Amino acid sequence: NKLKDEGLIKDEVKTTVNVGVLKDNIKQSSASNYEKGMKMTTFEGAKGMKKNTEYEVIGKDEVKNTLKLKSVEPDKDGKHSFSTVKTSNIAGKITVNKEEERTFGEGDKIRITATDKGAGLTNSDQGLITAMDKENKVATVDFGENGVKQVDLNKTKGMDYGYSMTNHSAQGISIERVVASFDTKDNAQMNTMNSFYVAMSRQTAQSVAITDDKEKLIKQVGKEASNVSSLDDLKKPDEVKIENKVSDKVANEIKEIKKDDLPKREGEFVSPKQAF
Repeated sequence: NKLKDEGLIKDEVKTTVNVGVLKDNIKQSSASNYEKGMKMTTFEGAKGMKKNTEYEVIGKDEVKNTLKLKSVEPDKDGKHSFSTVKTSNIAGKITVNKEEERTFGEGDKIRITATDKGAGLTNSDQGLITAMDKENKVATVDFGENGVKQVDLNKTKGMDYGYSMTNHSAQGISIERVVASFDTKDNAQMNTMNSFYVAMSRQTAQSVAITDDKEKLIKQVGKEASNVSSLDDLKKPDEVKIENKVSDKVANEIKEIKKDDLPKREGEFVSPKQAF
């Protein structure tokens, strides 16, 4: 809203996008966490689901922990397939999305969340909307080295705002400055040395960690989710708060703030360069 108030965002249009939800096995294994209209895809194949086929949740049985699914696209005969699956059989093998409303305009920063070969869009691409055709809902997006492309908001659902991203989405990219949010209460199991390394090594200039409890975070990031040889010199929790071993030029801070001030999404971190 601040960007809008300052006139940096204009010619806005409303659309819907697919937002990733239920991202861990525990949440995916309980039918109570699903809602009608959620869409899911399996890339490994699961009982009752075809590989790389998108399904919509049309019903659920919380007692039996089952979901009723309908294929989003019809087959060559124009028929949709229906199935009932046990959540225990599909947990960890699916990606789940929920449709949410978004408003995009000229000046907005976006990121692609799902590859669309037909439109020439690749997952994790980030761009700036430089023009908006409000009538046709087509955005002109500058993706930097990947060129300027026309993005049809009527068809492209695998996109979202590019002002922040999850730790997982940030793997492999570089950002000038990173502000990383670590929740030690509700997201404790995700606060390992590996996740801390990923979040705090995206920067080229500076990284800052923000948390609700500094001492808890230091202990939590002392845990290793798996063996990573490049982190051998960070095994002691007390060393984590001293410096970022990825770059000797960068000092990392851990600041305490109120829980309510944390970003709303778990594992989310924001780049000041992107946000401002």
